[in-house]
Amino acid sequence: MNSDNQIPVLHQAKKPHTLPVSVLSAGAQLFIVGVRHWSQAARQRQCVYRVLYTPYAAADCTRAVGLLDEFMCILAIAAVRTVNVRCPRGETVGEDEMKLLKVLESLQQGAAEKAQIQLAEMIRGPLNQSFRRAAQEYVDVMREAGLSMDSAPRLRLVQS
Repeated sequence: MNSDNQIPVLHQAKKPHTLPVSVLSAGAQLFIVGVRHWSQAARQRQCVYRVLYTPYAAADCTRAVGLLDEFMCILAIAAVRTVNVRCPRGETVGEDEMKLLKVLESLQQGAAEKAQIQLAEMIRGPLNQSFRRAAQEYVDVMREAGLSMDSAPRLRLVQS
């Protein structure tokens, strides 16, 4: 860790993005919130499980907390570039957050090779596979709880 008590590869994103977190599926929203709180807790040297337990318990998928922690730890130590994560109260999805969500979406759809290619921009080598294994388990646990990783905006038809 650097002298600012920050994990070198996970920094707060500053560039605005336009997709609101609120339009994502419930599972995708929980993932984004989880990644943000994990990043903040890791930087502040707080217990990740304590920080993430309540939102995951509310969704009846506390087993996902350990899996999120596992693949985020892999990302933190093996990323080949800086991965930007927004602050927990951020209203829009960051570019790197969306890339991670797309990896989970590919795994949800059974497209492991696509997920490997998507993830290769951030993690190369054997740890890419380790990340994908933990992420696949995360997706499976979320699916068992009835939550999907869909990033497509939930759109409503409004009458004019």
